[in-house]
Amino acid sequence: MILLNDLRFRLDHYWSTYTYLQLEKLRHYQNTQRILHKKNIDESHRLPLAIELIQQSNYSNTYYINEDITIPIPIFIRTGDFYFHEKELHLNSMLQKFGLPTLFITLLMAESKWIELQEILQQTDNNNTIPTNRPLHCALHFINRFRSLKKEVWKNERISD
Repeated sequence: MILLNDLRFRLDHYWSTYTYLQLEKLRHYQNTQRILHKKNIDESHRLPLAIELIQQSNYSNTYYINEDITIPIPIFIRTGDFYFHEKELHLNSMLQKFGLPTLFITLLMAESKWIELQEILQQTDNNNTIPTNRPLHCALHFINRFRSLKKEVWKNERISD
């Protein structure tokens, strides 16, 4: 809906965040249901009682959720240790397969310095030229610049060989 002609979705800061959170909530629910269904197939496993879900702290009289038998935080959240460990394993396998890279590039957006982006922002939607108010256009421009950089590098035979 962000790429449709209706400007309300492109210019609303909260809509994309709200939609993403709803999607994550649905994925978390589906993952939890899958895990519970898998455990229910096993005859020896039963669903925990409510009193078993809450456990008293060893350090105070407060209670907290027993994380040994519950899933309070989804494992696919992209800021957790599991996510970065998985990416580290991917990187290690690429290094084993292809060896050390001869070129390593870190790309950052310089949206306030890009003249082309300023021109795009002036000519589209509500003509607001502040890049943080137009995240969709900035992201699309960055993706376009990144793809054109990759094409130029791969077409140059001296570099890509």
